[in-house]
Amino acid sequence: MGSCAHAAIAGCGTAPTWSQVYAQVIDGSCNTCHGTKVGAGGLPIGNTADSAYPALVNQSTPDNSCNASLYIKPGDAVASLVYLKVTGGGDHGCGGKMPPSGGPLSSTLSNLVKDWINAGAKK
Repeated sequence: MGSCAHAAIAGCGTAPTWSQVYAQVIDGSCNTCHGTKVGAGGLPIGNTADSAYPALVNQSTPDNSCNASLYIKPGDAVASLVYLKVTGGGDHGCGGKMPPSGGPLSSTLSNLVKDWINAGAKK
């Protein structure tokens, strides 16, 4: 990737890593509700990068009303429910914007998620 939307993130110029996404987004913004307990959306992801990755990547959403069928679809951020929910984008039909409290993710962090997913969502 020659340029990226997450320019303020260290390492820009290469695809973001799962470690960066987990440390900068998931751990601080998602684990409060989706760690070891089941959040309102019924998605427990665990409290580690190793448990969260398989819970999210290529995993089907449980609700047929969701227009995005996978939580994270590698290579396609706009078809990934996680990305749609953190940006409030698209008509995903599956609950509100995330995180529900503490304010939305910064554009830098939502772009980090987008760039990671679009680069293949590799672990």
